[in-house]
Parts: sequence; C-alpha cells; structure tokens
Amino acid sequence: GATTDEGIMLRRLQHVAVGLQGHVELRETGGSAISVDEGLNVRLRLQDKASITGCHSHSIAVQGSSFVHVELTSEKGIIAGHGDGINIGQSADNIMLILDGAQIVNCSGSGIAVWGGS
Repeated sequence: GATTDEGIMLRRLQHVAVGLQGHVELRETGGSAISVDEGLNVRLRLQDKASITGCHSHSIAVQGSSFVHVELTSEKGIIAGHGDGINIGQSADNIMLILDGAQIVNCSGSGIAVWGGS
C-alpha cells in the first residue's frame, strides 16, 4: 500500500548494498522509493522482475554522496513516477549508472536527471 515517506532511506551510511530481485515492487511511496543521502560506497541493484512504480517523488534519489553504484537490470525497472526516474542531486560525485535491459517509463520528470553530480 501507499506510504507517506521514502520506501528505503539510506542516510549517512557507508559500504552498504541494497538489492531488489524477484517480483519485489516498491509502489506508491510518498517520497522516493530509494533515497541515498550523505552515503559513501553505496550499491543499489534492481534485477529480475523487481520494479519501482508510482512513487510521489524521484524514484531513486542520490545527493551528498560519493561512490554510488546504481544498476538496473530488471525486466521492469522504473514506471510512472511523479518525479525523475533517477535523480543525481547536489554534492554527489563518482556516480555510476548502469541500465542493462531495464526501462524508465512514464515519469513526470526526467528519466535520468544529473544536476550536481560528477
């Protein structure tokens, strides 16, 4: 069901990996489905049939973080978000995005927005 906040919030964490696989679906979160803030060496992976659907902010948001690896190899990917599919915000550096067979579809904002990263 719908939540009023982020689905998965990673704040001020180091050396963390989050993987969603199988038929896992993050759906209709009030904020971002996955948010990384002030992280270091964070890995995010969506694979198999995992998906992010209908989130009310950016589906995946990264800010103030370094060495973040986002890998989408899911058959579904990111669908119908109300913000950007993937948003790389301010003070983010050394960000790697890999899309292999995944899709980012029908987001209200950009599919991928990078406005402060390197």
